[in-house]
Amino acid sequence: MNRRTLFILLTIFVVLIAISLLQTRQSSAPASETTPDPSNMPTTDASQVLSDYTFMGQTLGMNMEDITAIRLRDPVTKKTFTLSRDSAGNWTAPDNPGTLDLNTATNIAKTVVLLPYESTIEVKPDTKLSDFGFRPDGVFAIEILLRGDKAHAVTIGDLNTSETSYYGLVDDKKVIYVMERRAIDYLWVQLRNPPVT
Repeated sequence: MNRRTLFILLTIFVVLIAISLLQTRQSSAPASETTPDPSNMPTTDASQVLSDYTFMGQTLGMNMEDITAIRLRDPVTKKTFTLSRDSAGNWTAPDNPGTLDLNTATNIAKTVVLLPYESTIEVKPDTKLSDFGFRPDGVFAIEILLRGDKAHAVTIGDLNTSETSYYGLVDDKKVIYVMERRAIDYLWVQLRNPPVT
């Protein structure tokens, strides 16, 4: 992935986080007519926050243009939501009748490419995957089909003890990824309420 594409994806991810935080803050803030004091405004630098993460697209060597299909799946309820590219490269939702929100479809793909994680835990012979929420499956799955019929599977387990990250397994399951919660929650919302009208 070239630097320009990575920069664009990072920018979009920062915007998604900002929107998420803004919506959360707006829904929980009391109605007030006062104007906030600029000296009391937070000075969080999004690039500083993101600098603590590595992105799954980098780790797996994939970018937006590589993806031909994405399936979000709940292993418990068996519910799925699939995005696929048509012959012109546009996103479609082949299993859902109706009109797909193309902006949301693009955001789903961008989130899948980013999937930020802060660290990994080595899977050793005595590691009990069930301790991380894999009994044997996780609670959520992201399946990605790339050009050339290459595929990746990301399985999401439990939240960590601070409830800020999910545990995740990818493909060969040699390491457990400690994945940023908001990106996973965003994809899970899309599975529960597909962006199709």
